Amino acid sequence: MLRSLVGSEMCIRDRYQRRVHGEELNQKKGMAASYTVSITGFQKKSFTVKDIPAAEFIRAYAEYLKKSNKVKIPEWVEYIKLGTGKQLAPLDADWVYTRIAAVARKVYLRQNVGVVALSHFFGHKKKFGVREKHHVPVAKKIIRWSLQQLEGLGVLSKDKKSELKRLSRRVSSEGQRDMDRIADQVAKGQKI
Repeated sequence: MLRSLVGSEMCIRDRYQRRVHGEELNQKKGMAASYTVSITGFQKKSFTVKDIPAAEFIRAYAEYLKKSNKVKIPEWVEYIKLGTGKQLAPLDADWVYTRIAAVARKVYLRQNVGVVALSHFFGHKKKFGVREKHHVPVAKKIIRWSLQQLEGLGVLSKDKKSELKRLSRRVSSEGQRDMDRIADQVAKGQKI
């Protein structure tokens, strides 16, 4: 038993040293692949949405949507909050672009998804005083509106072929190309 503990400790130490010195690919979810591996000298030529951290992609795609000026923001955006579990409206003035970008990324990662599933994904814990917190979904109106805007831009399309989830959303080929282009620019440190 002493040998196995010492062996596992050595293995952990070796893995840590390799990771610190950049000799091992970090295959954890959400880590950018822009960090190259020094053992093989292999460097990726292009990156997809799956290769970079979610926060970086969502920020960059929200900036792209804001600069393109194709999204029409309705008047009711100023007066709503994101769900029943929230006490205040979002503090960020550009939260709409961030939500649209997050919805686009979620549909990219998980095809054939609908409004209810997305409202559950973006849900949060609601406080009930001294009782336990419970998970509640976010407002479906915002999710539905985001999906409609992305369909209007040509990023998403309704999937009519799916037998189980009829009229669920999928990323179109144009939308996938645009999102991968933005992810590649983020990974390589270029401006969008």
